[in-house]
Amino acid sequence: MPKKKKLDKSGEEEFSFDPKHGLAEDLEKFPEESRPKIRALLAAYATPSPEFEELTAESLRHASIDPLTGLANRRSLDADFDKEIERAKRSHTALSAIFIDLDHFKSVNDEYGHDAGDAVLRFVARKLRTSVRATDVVARWGGEEFVILLSETNLDEAKQVAEKIRANIEEDRSSFDEKEIRITGSFGVAELNLKDGETKEGFIKRADACSYYAKQTGRNRVCALSPEKTKKHRFKKFIRKIRLSARRLF
Repeated sequence: MPKKKKLDKSGEEEFSFDPKHGLAEDLEKFPEESRPKIRALLAAYATPSPEFEELTAESLRHASIDPLTGLANRRSLDADFDKEIERAKRSHTALSAIFIDLDHFKSVNDEYGHDAGDAVLRFVARKLRTSVRATDVVARWGGEEFVILLSETNLDEAKQVAEKIRANIEEDRSSFDEKEIRITGSFGVAELNLKDGETKEGFIKRADACSYYAKQTGRNRVCALSPEKTKKHRFKKFIRKIRLSARRLF
């Protein structure tokens, strides 16, 4: 990329080029009559226009958004977790997470097709986004899993939010191709354990384990477990994944 150096004898900016990129060392190798245009082009390239900056900002926004649902994607959520955990530690305020895993989502794809499955994911995303505050983080974790980060919200309050969302999703129907599709979700809720210095990874795993426990105990419900119980159910989930992998191989 060109770099500014100093003014030449005519009072115009001189540019040098990085030889690593296979460009000329200076303008002397170009015909004299071409140098003013080349200088102007280089100056425009070296100083991004407002349009270029807007395009860059738009690209960054797209990089943090899940294209199907319009929610934050997992990479963006990872940064939000770091930011919210630091804020909770600094201000000594509660931070809770809701982990949502849609029930029998594979059956929706199998029965109605993947376009219907996409419609269901967009339906759930709208329900989540309109059910929380503008300051709360709502993201697609991957597949049919979603995560909500609730700042300044303790466990009991987060459970109430989760129950309201669960009921709204159950009572409504996603429409696709003149068909109404019923969907429910298993909700896991966890509050960051500031007292014991819980890590981001531990926080996420606890909410995930609670969601798994909700599935194992009937689906379409909200579960929150103590740290001791979530360790037990995380182990059960790990064993179950091994068994499922073994079935696919043999």
